[in-house]
Amino acid sequence: MISQKTKKRFNKVIIMTAACSMFSMFGTSISHTKAATHSAAPAVYVSPQNIPASDIISIDWSPVQTPPYTYWAVHNWNAGGEAGGYAGFQQQSGFDENGKRTLHFALWDPISSKEAIKAEYLSPNSQAGPFGGEGTGMKVQTTYGWKDYNWYTMTMRSWQENGHTKFGQWMKDVTKNKWHQIAIMDFPVANVAFNHGLGMFQEDWADSGQNVREARLKNGYSRKLVDKQWSSWNNQSISGTHDNTYQYDGGSTSEYVWVKAGGNTQSTIGSGKIFTLNQPTQPEIGKLDFDIQSIYYENEKLNVSWKLKENSTPQFKGKIEIYNNENMTGQPINVINDIKSYQNGISQSISLPTNAYAKIVLTDIFDQTVEKKVQIKNESPNIFEGNEFAWSLKGIGDFEFAKVNLNKSTEEMQIDLKAGVPHDYFDSTYASIKVQNTSGKVVYNKEIYGNKQQNAESQKVPVKVGDYIELTHLEGVHRATLTNVDNSKQESFGKKAIYEVTKEGLKKVEKMPEATILEGNKFAWSLKGYSDREIAKVDYDKTVEEMKVKLEAGVPHSYFASTYASIKVQNSSGNVLYNKEIVGNKQQNAESQTVPVKVGDYIEFTHIEGEATKEKTRAILINLENNKNETIGKTARYQVTKEGLKKVEKMPETTVLDGNHFGWSLKGYSDREIAKVDYNRTTEKMQVNLEAGVPHSYFNNTYASITVKNSTGSILYNKGIVGNRQQTAESQTVPVKVGDYIEFTHIEGEAVKEKTRAILINLENNKQEYMGKKRTYQVTSTGLNKIE
Repeated sequence: MISQKTKKRFNKVIIMTAACSMFSMFGTSISHTKAATHSAAPAVYVSPQNIPASDIISIDWSPVQTPPYTYWAVHNWNAGGEAGGYAGFQQQSGFDENGKRTLHFALWDPISSKEAIKAEYLSPNSQAGPFGGEGTGMKVQTTYGWKDYNWYTMTMRSWQENGHTKFGQWMKDVTKNKWHQIAIMDFPVANVAFNHGLGMFQEDWADSGQNVREARLKNGYSRKLVDKQWSSWNNQSISGTHDNTYQYDGGSTSEYVWVKAGGNTQSTIGSGKIFTLNQPTQPEIGKLDFDIQSIYYENEKLNVSWKLKENSTPQFKGKIEIYNNENMTGQPINVINDIKSYQNGISQSISLPTNAYAKIVLTDIFDQTVEKKVQIKNESPNIFEGNEFAWSLKGIGDFEFAKVNLNKSTEEMQIDLKAGVPHDYFDSTYASIKVQNTSGKVVYNKEIYGNKQQNAESQKVPVKVGDYIELTHLEGVHRATLTNVDNSKQESFGKKAIYEVTKEGLKKVEKMPEATILEGNKFAWSLKGYSDREIAKVDYDKTVEEMKVKLEAGVPHSYFASTYASIKVQNSSGNVLYNKEIVGNKQQNAESQTVPVKVGDYIEFTHIEGEATKEKTRAILINLENNKNETIGKTARYQVTKEGLKKVEKMPETTVLDGNHFGWSLKGYSDREIAKVDYNRTTEKMQVNLEAGVPHSYFNNTYASITVKNSTGSILYNKGIVGNRQQTAESQTVPVKVGDYIEFTHIEGEAVKEKTRAILINLENNKQEYMGKKRTYQVTSTGLNKIE
């Protein structure tokens, strides 16, 4: 272990060099990655202020610039003391998500014990091993492809167990709202917690200071050891090393702090600065929830399995109480304790009465508890109940040419085809495997010919509850079997079997669902005119979020002097993304345009002959995946959904806050306009025009005001208008972009009659509203957002 120095010196120097010593243990040798002509970017430190000893620490991190050899240790604790350690994220190679990206967790060896640290639990993508160099200890590296600009929560917890301290690591992908348990370390010393030295550092471990690295942090919290109350890390100190060629910088918005180092970065915070964030006093934790997968008592053994819901908080521990009455009153007749965070089931020898009931109690890492009650079955589930199933398809000489494994918990089906000729007596389809989703879309389809050479092939297919699986086999009575992996039950499935995946397992059904015209990813619309000549063609690919509109040159239909057809696209806020009206008897020029269209957006078509008996075929929708088509009538409106398209009655209306162009009018005595503000979000310019005159002689204080601030709170423009003072005419252009704030006040903004003297007008849809005495807006990517 490294000798104790001052905590500050240890935090900022020694823990860094110790970190560097570990990278070679993970296969990244620093000696081979150093650039001789460059020095390292400065280390940057983010430290919460005055945090007491804690048993849980948690923070959100988001990567911005990610060059190789960068470590963001988002958690550090106990530097130089018992159970010193850290955890965080690394970019080991490459400059983006194509490089190697990992999670890390390390503990230094104990000071007061010679017993070794052990890795009690590792995720499937984790590996553990000892490290040496500046001290020794145990480290865990986990492969995980985190994404730039996404947010990730890393939560650490310590607890006591059998005279040892356990340290656990969990990570939440905030974008997906999905938690992952990473690792548990067994530290052979009792009563250790996250005692001191909490904070984050950003480090360049391979002298690549010419590259800028940057990240953001928010929602830092710790739970006090003594009373289990939360401490909010809303005050964060940012500092860095000063003995480097390259510089560092840091700052904050109201939501997060940011750090940057390397390249031409210059410090704007001197030797360091404390920033205050606007965050709640305790974290948003989420909810714990789970489903019981199976519970049965057979051969004097109780078997129970459960599964956390997709967005549940992580399990920390569990217990099962057994009762002899349905109401579960009185004392339990048996209790199964010590269920670990990484267990999702038990199989335990136990003596139970004929009628027994179980209460399954789970606790999450934040000590929230959920219980589920269920009667215990006295026999094992049938072959269709469970989470894992396997199918075996055999050919001549019982040669297994295909093997299919479904894991319902991971929602994956593994299909393995073996090289060879399945059965040379059959010159047609000998067997087949098909998967369809609930909409009828074919996710996987494989036909296997008997007398044709089959190549070896392996593929994973996503399969979830509600999907369908179909298998056929010409000799299925003897050479096609289904096996329930959970209970080892087996049966032949005959020449053809179709299953629906259910919450309980599988269910045999008579037929596969048929896809509708509105389900899928690729669609086309054809609009035709006189003599069935195509005047417009529209192709939409949901996977790339693009709609291609192609207009043909010519006169659409000379009989119609008004709008003959139209195409319109609006987003979910009602903003018009594309609008084309096609006049029947006017010459149309050839035109092609690509329009961005994503889930939630709306598409509208009109065609004046869309319902005519013969001519209705001149307005058609085609599903390009299943070739189904239909006439769309005079008007058809669709919303883009995750599954495909959904017909709707109307397009969304824009609100006063949606759009690019806004105006504000401030009026005074006798409704004379004293100020007019025009903001164009496209050009990022706000024009302020003040009219000459006395605004309102009855008021000798501030009558109205206009203030603009950027996202960090710096004032870009500020004007106070005094009621009884002569105002000179004035005109000024203010730069205002997404993220900035615009604030108006008006002393008569809530008066019954005079409230019309402070108005916002949307200059695109002409909607308007009163602003009241005070109104603050933040500029967003779709318009304005009211800040209460």
